[in-house]
Amino acid sequence: MILSDGEVGFNQSAVVDMRVAAARRTASCTSATTANRRDTDFREKIQRRDEMCVFTSWDGQACHIIPHSRGDQQIQMLSEERLILPSIQDIGDLRNGIMLCDTLHGFFDKRLVAVLVTPNAILAREDVPQADHPCNPADLRPALLDMRYTLQIINLDDSKLHRLEHNYAPNNRDAKFKDARPTSLPEASLLHYLYGAAILTAFGRSGVVAWQASGNWRTPRKQSYPATRSFNARTLENCTLTRAKREGTSPYSSESKLAGGHRITADEALDYMSNITSRQLAYREQAQWAQRKLEIDAWLRGYFIDKDMKVFYTEQGTDKLLGRLKLYNADSKSTSDRKPRYIDCVRLGEGLLDFPLVPESWLLLPGDMFLLHSDDKNMMAERMWLQDKHETWQDITHQWNLRNGINNKLVPHPNEKDAYLTWGRGDRPNWVKGETMKNKAKT
Repeated sequence: MILSDGEVGFNQSAVVDMRVAAARRTASCTSATTANRRDTDFREKIQRRDEMCVFTSWDGQACHIIPHSRGDQQIQMLSEERLILPSIQDIGDLRNGIMLCDTLHGFFDKRLVAVLVTPNAILAREDVPQADHPCNPADLRPALLDMRYTLQIINLDDSKLHRLEHNYAPNNRDAKFKDARPTSLPEASLLHYLYGAAILTAFGRSGVVAWQASGNWRTPRKQSYPATRSFNARTLENCTLTRAKREGTSPYSSESKLAGGHRITADEALDYMSNITSRQLAYREQAQWAQRKLEIDAWLRGYFIDKDMKVFYTEQGTDKLLGRLKLYNADSKSTSDRKPRYIDCVRLGEGLLDFPLVPESWLLLPGDMFLLHSDDKNMMAERMWLQDKHETWQDITHQWNLRNGINNKLVPHPNEKDAYLTWGRGDRPNWVKGETMKNKAKT
């Protein structure tokens, strides 16, 4: 730009809309702040439970069992496939973490060591030998009585093995936790999953390579997070991948099959197992739904709803009254306001009601509920179902009757982030945001 006195200058406002740039900077800073807080919360939760490295008694780092880069979606899929209750919705869940010293952290991320939890479906506690030096005598954290979290060396060369066993922790050493309550310990199913990935990394090249060559290979989509100023790297392997990409070299090790070598990486092993998990989950859901559809078709032939919303069951030519329906918030066509849309069925007679019976006028949406109970004054459910985002009914009777979902977040809304089912006014079902639940819990 030529100024009046002949000098050359630059008018930023003529090129860039500063209001847009400022809004973007604000959004970026907000996202980074949220991510920083999320990382800090995870570290603090692990620190309170473990206090220090669970195997060495040294200062430790909060380590994700399922890597942070895999994201919430993959851990939710694993939680569903492995029937983890309460389900894990967040990659930063306490049960997806363990505190390890920096050396063990690096070996764990590369699947060179793993944690074996016993008893399990195959091994009893006594089947795993004890370490020669079970623990540090100065470690006063309580020992677990009913189960073991045992360090297993999977694939270390002689020099690394010698360094680990003499300076850090021997093979088969058991973990110790400051808070040893079973509900707060690392989730055994996730550690079993990582144990399988470690074995696959060490010995499973042929199966992975065959799958990659078959055309069925699918690399799971990683979850991206805003950049943070956290002093702990996501994983040591992720740092290596990032550095390699920045330098323009292969992001895989020279031993990786994808780099032309003869071994698979820890990331490739998890990709392989994620493919297996998603297929197993799909096959199970297909089989369950096919069986359920047969049951529903047979069941529906004997039931009907009259104009007064009374439910009848036809048996041997006789109509028997089973219950009466009452529709709540039926006119709401959206769940964005988290209004509880549900059908309340009060039992008025004897008979089996094993599936939600919905009037034709009711438009089903994710988050809809069907509640069957014995009278209007007692909302403890005989049966209760929730419509999920896949247009199927999920039985949540047990979670509803516990009455403590406000603290444990047992039933998340299928579509609304951070909204959970609670007992609302008059003991009716209600959706409440997580922050609101925290405030109620404090009062």
